Amino acid sequence: MRSALLASLLSAVACTPALRIGTQLDSAQGRPGTVASVTPVGGYPGWALRALIWTQGLSAAVPTQYGVSLYRVEYWTTAPGGRLALASGLVTFPRAAELRGVVSFQHGTASERSAAPSTPDPNNGIVAAAVFAGHGYLLVAPDYLGLGTSMEPHPYYHAESTANAVVDLLRASREVVAAAGFRWPAALFLAGFSQGGHATLAAQHAIEANPGDELRVRASASVAGPFDLAGIGFPSALEGRSRFASLYIAWIANSYARIYGMPLGSVIREPYQSQLPLLFDGAHRGDAIVAALPAQPRDMLTPEFLTDYDAGRETWFLTRLAENSLLDWIPDAPIRLYYGDADMDVAPEEARSAATHFAASGSEVRAIAVGAVDHEGSVLAAVPLLRAWFDELAPATAR
Repeated sequence: MRSALLASLLSAVACTPALRIGTQLDSAQGRPGTVASVTPVGGYPGWALRALIWTQGLSAAVPTQYGVSLYRVEYWTTAPGGRLALASGLVTFPRAAELRGVVSFQHGTASERSAAPSTPDPNNGIVAAAVFAGHGYLLVAPDYLGLGTSMEPHPYYHAESTANAVVDLLRASREVVAAAGFRWPAALFLAGFSQGGHATLAAQHAIEANPGDELRVRASASVAGPFDLAGIGFPSALEGRSRFASLYIAWIANSYARIYGMPLGSVIREPYQSQLPLLFDGAHRGDAIVAALPAQPRDMLTPEFLTDYDAGRETWFLTRLAENSLLDWIPDAPIRLYYGDADMDVAPEEARSAATHFAASGSEVRAIAVGAVDHEGSVLAAVPLLRAWFDELAPATAR
């Protein structure tokens, strides 16, 4: 019955009007945070969204009131190294008179370029649109560089460029909101899952570090996000408890070697060293990448790297992991870090340790356990909680 409802949902696309907006497709004219193009990518009536929410087992916990209109927005952002680059993301409006607030939702790890919010389907974009835009919020969901329509290599767990992609889509969305005839709401919330949890805090840090910015974060929520990449994330992944552990380490190593101009072969041994640039080309599914890598991450690392790591000696890779961790700041806006006690992909200690660290500096940061659930289960358990929290903080102006 659930599959039949999903089929009905996919056939229930409603008309979404085009928006008139000045765009800058030329990189010579574009600048970070400006719109390059806006394309309608569908719309759904309220009943279809409620059916989708029901298939996720969330209908009682996250009721929705509105239909939605979805747009793919291409915009300019700054890639690693300072280059101007095109990125894409999903902007979704509720079919309501006003916007309750803005929720920027950062998705988790996706290796296929098409598995991104701006190519919406029930697994990408539409559920987030139902949960937030269906409840009166403007949903803004970046694809990140290298995903969606972007042909850049994906800078996996590179905090600065990921924050750029999130923040620049928010800035570009202000133009889209004006073109749609809405006012930009005062309440801005950030939320993300897994890699998106890391992206969420990176974006909050970037916004709060620029007090002259027009953006102000009201609150943010991370679900199963890693923050101490060098101290907790890498050692935990190295234990190999998750079937994706080798993928996580390999992708970060491949990205950092490219971004920082370091030899991948100093971390990853052959034959994997030669395979990684091909596996992480944006065309391979996660299962295919997992199948090509050893089940235990240590089996793909060089003996020299493992010797240095086990002896506690400094390596360029651990140094860069530490640089892309997110503990070296004092958050202004409140943060809630949700985690599942049975998560094998991101250690629960990530949330608990980060909350303790930030709270010691006087920040309002809480770690919240959502039960004995695994990585994927944690987001289903946390979403009703974080949306209820956002509702408490945002005026219910949408009717």
